[in-house]
Amino acid sequence: MPQNTIMVQHSGSTENLDAFRRACRAAHRQNLRVTLVVMQPVQHLSWLGADECPIDTPLLRQVCDVYGTIARDFGVALDVLPFQYYSLHGAIADAADLIDAQEVIASLPPSPLPFVGEFRARALRKRLAEQGRTLSLVGSEPSFEAAAD
Repeated sequence: MPQNTIMVQHSGSTENLDAFRRACRAAHRQNLRVTLVVMQPVQHLSWLGADECPIDTPLLRQVCDVYGTIARDFGVALDVLPFQYYSLHGAIADAADLIDAQEVIASLPPSPLPFVGEFRARALRKRLAEQGRTLSLVGSEPSFEAAAD
């Protein structure tokens, strides 16, 4: 199955919105879809998929409106995927695998120990590369910018 989507993990930051715009520009030029993954943390593994974490919330509707308008402005198809997770790093790779993304644009939380954050980012990048995907970190050197410009 061909990879025809760019996955953008929603983090709510201004940098994330700018990255989404660049992803839309790249998707338009490459005739790809954009999938916005709205990560929803759960406090316990057994809560994954439970109704205690509603997927239709006012925040999600607002996100769909804002990002949907941007995607329409660029003329690209947008899918929104609410995704519950217990471990963010694993969830990003799992979501990319679920939608068969060719490029993953994500924002990772800072670590109190910088080397731990760097290790986690490298591990995620390696896991995605093993699946044939590329990773661009928001606030880092996004590889998708080259494709967009």
